[in-house]
Amino acid sequence: MGKPIVAIVGRPNVGKSTLFNKLVGQRLAIVEDTPGVTRDRLYGNCEWQDHRFLLIDTGGIEPKADDVLLRHMRGQAQLAIDTADAILFVTDIRSGVTAQDQDIAAMLMRSGKPVFLVVNKVDGVGEPPMELYDFYSLGIGEPYPVSSVHGHGTGDLLEAVCACLPENEDGEDEDERIGVAVIGRPNVGKSTLTNALVGEKIAIVTNKPQTTRSRICAILNRGESQFVFVDTPGLHRARTRLGDYMVKVVTSSLSDVDCALLLVEPIPHVGGPEQALIDRIREEEIPCILCVNKIDTVEPAELLPVIAAYNEVWDGFDAIIPISAHKGGGLDDLMHELQKYAQEGPQLFPDGETTDQPERQVMGELLREKLLLCLDKEIPHGTAVEITKFSERDSGVVDVDATIYCEKASHKGIIIGKQGAMLKKISSLARADMEKFMGTKVYLQTWVKVKENWRDNLNYVRSMGYRDE
Repeated sequence: MGKPIVAIVGRPNVGKSTLFNKLVGQRLAIVEDTPGVTRDRLYGNCEWQDHRFLLIDTGGIEPKADDVLLRHMRGQAQLAIDTADAILFVTDIRSGVTAQDQDIAAMLMRSGKPVFLVVNKVDGVGEPPMELYDFYSLGIGEPYPVSSVHGHGTGDLLEAVCACLPENEDGEDEDERIGVAVIGRPNVGKSTLTNALVGEKIAIVTNKPQTTRSRICAILNRGESQFVFVDTPGLHRARTRLGDYMVKVVTSSLSDVDCALLLVEPIPHVGGPEQALIDRIREEEIPCILCVNKIDTVEPAELLPVIAAYNEVWDGFDAIIPISAHKGGGLDDLMHELQKYAQEGPQLFPDGETTDQPERQVMGELLREKLLLCLDKEIPHGTAVEITKFSERDSGVVDVDATIYCEKASHKGIIIGKQGAMLKKISSLARADMEKFMGTKVYLQTWVKVKENWRDNLNYVRSMGYRDE
């Protein structure tokens, strides 16, 4: 039996992620005073005295929400509840008992799992405030007053939780998981490889460099093993604030995985980006497989000088595997090699899930892909997409409103095109992919706005969703 699982649930903005970070002892969850920041489940190892368990942070539960994103968050929370051995139901003493709290309490009691009522934001010490007794009305039992910011009360909470958890024996997990960072210079084929390994389109792909801006997780289940591939932006010399963010994503991703795939072109020369990534891999001391991609474009004899060039720079690669991400050559050999890095433990994603991206984010990326495909030169790299509406009708049709931002007024005219022809073409192509992904009809509306030099404005970069966390 693997580690016991404890899920943190509650309505939005009651401090679930702050409590999660406090209990696991590091800042894994994004914390912001905005409802809905945590959209999916986040896992962390937690230890208390002689007990060890896996802690799950979830997005806020909106029991009666109709919005597609909120329903996705509610579904993720339900998955966590279904797999948990115990549940921490987090509430907020400052707002008191709400109707949402009552709905969630009723849902949790139906689960049949041990539920611990956590009343958060009790930041003072000494006698608990009188407002605490109002929470008995939820019917969960004794409330545990805590301060997730200061840690007050978390010891008593953990002691009670651990007393009800099943014993776990090390080394007897039935499942395995493997975290793999896919890294390399821009346009070397990282997203194509990620999509090929998973078997469906997870990351957008174009022939333009720097298509991928954020880390994207793609999930593949094979037998009892779950592979989590982290597709990263190409390492390049940053010239904007957005570029700084993309470079940081690449380097930080190597700290969270079991191994790295360094993807390179079949060129007998080690370039600056490759050398920098090799140095980072050696610094992190993680296993690395060198993948020579695009072997379908060269003769077999031309690969030997490429392998020799990389071996001369570093002889620490665990394996060197020639592949063609585009045509699938060598991928079976690669998967066989990756299996060696499996770690025992519960799978992080349920069967059938292929990405950690919220559907809203996927919609934005599909639209941005069409901008990259349809527009020339620098214009598409200066664009960003914000999904301002994402909802579903009773008929099943999904409504998507999207705003395309560009850096110059002249670019706006090019994106719209003569009598709106270019914007219509981009939107039509994006809508077709959105419908394929959602499995239903999509009604897409797009607008174009100018935010001058947004890529060099840190606040703008963060507002577009490109956050350091």
